[in-house]
Amino acid sequence: MVVRNCLVAESHFEIGLIAVGRMVDAGHSVALAAPNLDQQSGDFGRLLRIQSDIASPAEVDDVFHAVERRMGVVDILFVRVARAVAGPLLATADTEWDLLLDAGLGVPFRCIRRAVPGMAGRGWGRIVIMSSECGTFARNATAGLVRSVASELSGTGVTVNAVFSADAGDPACVVDVAELLVHSPGISGEFLTVDSAGIRATA
Repeated sequence: MVVRNCLVAESHFEIGLIAVGRMVDAGHSVALAAPNLDQQSGDFGRLLRIQSDIASPAEVDDVFHAVERRMGVVDILFVRVARAVAGPLLATADTEWDLLLDAGLGVPFRCIRRAVPGMAGRGWGRIVIMSSECGTFARNATAGLVRSVASELSGTGVTVNAVFSADAGDPACVVDVAELLVHSPGISGEFLTVDSAGIRATA
């Protein structure tokens, strides 16, 4: 089995714990970057824990530097974007709009941009951006970003996909996402919906 270096990065840690456990069980080297790590539970052996919030642009590079120093180049990146739901058009303030754009585009863009050089240099990489409870606009923005990047990276061995979890609190959903991260067949640019019934492509 090829051991991969996995980074799970999110601003809400509850989903990441389950994904981390699945990847550790599979024998991979795993780092978890999330806020409130003092609230984490579970014994994951050699798990690298990084107290950080990827919603902060400055902290994205710090997270990758920490992983590269301890583990090496990131092979598998799982990013869960923050919750952000748009209100009615005329009721949405500029500050709310900016937060929505950053959740759907800014956070995944910065993480993907930082991960791609190392992955492309090795000719293999898996990136999954998970969107949940963030509204139709943020989901569609994330899907558009992923499809654009996937097209650009065609032929490099790096795949980029977006996953929308219809029920972010369902452990079965997260297990399916974790399996996708490790065993992805190389399909790129898809926007997938995951629920207790499994993973399916979304138009």
